[in-house]
Amino acid sequence: MSSTYTCKHGSTEMLTPCNYHTWKADIMVFLTCENAHEIVLGNEDPPLANTSFAMRESYKKGLGLATGMDYSSVEPSIRAIINKLPDRNPVQIWIALGKKFNTATSRSGRMAICKRFQFTMMKEGTSVQAYITRLTTIQQELSGVTNLA
Repeated sequence: MSSTYTCKHGSTEMLTPCNYHTWKADIMVFLTCENAHEIVLGNEDPPLANTSFAMRESYKKGLGLATGMDYSSVEPSIRAIINKLPDRNPVQIWIALGKKFNTATSRSGRMAICKRFQFTMMKEGTSVQAYITRLTTIQQELSGVTNLA
């Protein structure tokens, strides 16, 4: 049983080793509501020193919101990963969590791939070759992974 992270934009289960994909989608929505998602993705650079005070303060606010949201929305054992980072800025946190949990070798990654496999079906108008290619791609992602539980 996991705990819940709640903010003014909604709630989601705290990040665990098993729910990275749903956590990431939910947190990205919350970050977008705060105009902080581009900071987390590394697409927004800090404003230059000669930028207006209001713009610098707006960036600092977004940076703080993103850092707090990323840190507060993970279970304590995962906070240890964040605490080991030399620079706990939201970009580095996002990258570290993705590297740890968004792979076929992580439980969350395997579960997402298995779910995609289970819902992959041949649709009307799709060639058999295209369907087999999709299944083969999923199989290649799972190759070498023997324990899917």
